[in-house]
Amino acid sequence: MKRFFLVPILCLLALSVAAQPQIVEGTVYDSQTGEAISGVVIYLNGTTTITVSDSEGMFRLTIDNNVNTSLIFSHLSYDPLVFRPPFNLMEKSFYLNPKVIMIEEARVIANIDRFSRGRKLKAFKDQFLGESKAGRSCTILNEEDIVLNYDHTANRLSVFSLHPLIIRNDYLAYLLTYDLTHFMIRYKKNTLNSSDIEQCSFMGMSSFIDQSHFNFTIAVRRNEMYGHSRAYFWKNLTEGTLEHAKLKMYSGGRPMMLDEHFCVTDSVTYSIIQIDTTIHKKITVWYQNRFISEMIVITDRIMVDRFGNIDAFDKVRYQGDMGRQRIGEMLPRDYVFNSTQIPQRFKR
Repeated sequence: MKRFFLVPILCLLALSVAAQPQIVEGTVYDSQTGEAISGVVIYLNGTTTITVSDSEGMFRLTIDNNVNTSLIFSHLSYDPLVFRPPFNLMEKSFYLNPKVIMIEEARVIANIDRFSRGRKLKAFKDQFLGESKAGRSCTILNEEDIVLNYDHTANRLSVFSLHPLIIRNDYLAYLLTYDLTHFMIRYKKNTLNSSDIEQCSFMGMSSFIDQSHFNFTIAVRRNEMYGHSRAYFWKNLTEGTLEHAKLKMYSGGRPMMLDEHFCVTDSVTYSIIQIDTTIHKKITVWYQNRFISEMIVITDRIMVDRFGNIDAFDKVRYQGDMGRQRIGEMLPRDYVFNSTQIPQRFKR
């Protein structure tokens, strides 16, 4: 049986309508004491756009790219504060609520099932990080913060983290911070075997630090990963460049023509795709004459930013390469293919 994975690895999506670089600045305070908070991480979800509040709680963040994502305020001791774009924030004061976590209770609950922590942790990492070369290269630096619970009645593995996960991806040379808000694997029976998975889903908020230091091998890996990504597909579909990008679509074994099934309208910062309701079935996607994915689209309208990020992440289900993509294959949401970074000997 084929399994479709609904894996929204980036959450809280919306539309950015700002046309120019934008400055978000102010001071972060504790909502209960009114004291300024230092060390608050302020970032665009899923990107490398990030800053930290200083000793007086002050910060300044420059947003250069219009990307479909959210503005996040994050601190280990406080609940995240989330703003959906556009970020036309008039206020200069931002208040965080102290986080309340029953740590000992959570750890006790996580230890009442019969599967060992080691087995549950492996099942989690296989599906969260992925089993590809990139996924296997990832190391979670704070595994002790992970709480795992297996519900033997529902055959379900649930996972949360006491603090954002710090993940080192050696294959793509990123240091990723991932605030896991949801993770669940449901199995057909009382097991942890990957062959018995019925559904896997997870959500979270992330930020990236580039550690490549202009390494050309890393640039090649990232570009190859991008060529198999969902963002690459949607970007080329909206721009009408599928053929140039060596992407093909089929439905029912027949080639699909863009103009027959999709109507794309553009604005300054995003595109709107109106989808023919008659194609609410499997769409097969090929890249460089090789099958990479099947999609089921369950919406009539999708908004896409110029990087290929869609707002209807829960309305498209993927199988194949796109369905297997996990945190190990994750690129920043504002990633741009740049062949000028790659010397000729690395190009195919």
